[in-house]
Amino acid sequence: MIDADIHRRKPDLIIESVLTYQRLRRYMKFAFESNQFQSLLADELTRRSNAEGLYLPVESVHHSSDKLARIQSLQPLVRSGTLQFSRRHALLLEQMRLFPKAAHDDGPDALEMAVAAARSVGSGKIEAIFGPSLGLEPGHCW
Repeated sequence: MIDADIHRRKPDLIIESVLTYQRLRRYMKFAFESNQFQSLLADELTRRSNAEGLYLPVESVHHSSDKLARIQSLQPLVRSGTLQFSRRHALLLEQMRLFPKAAHDDGPDALEMAVAAARSVGSGKIEAIFGPSLGLEPGHCW
């Protein structure tokens, strides 16, 4: 994972942003949380992607397990350096540092989904944007 665009935006801008990234990255898989109303957004993303000839491989993710446990499962990957962070992703880094007490945890939650999606592709390597050198030392979850 090389992008961490987790700024809040309206649904139409979310779809346009994802399609812009698809044009640039050509994702093998795109995990999209589809709990509650988000399933409508995932459907619209697929429809727009197909209409534009991009054919984004959207995988709807329905969470039923504990969010805290899912996010904490990333801790060994961070400590081992498997997940390496970029300073460019300040908002995500802030949410990771403050987890689980941050006001928002959308970034860590999305990261967990991205890691799970990468593992299911079976590429053998997860290329991500995190690392302990950016202040994500043990404490709380880390």
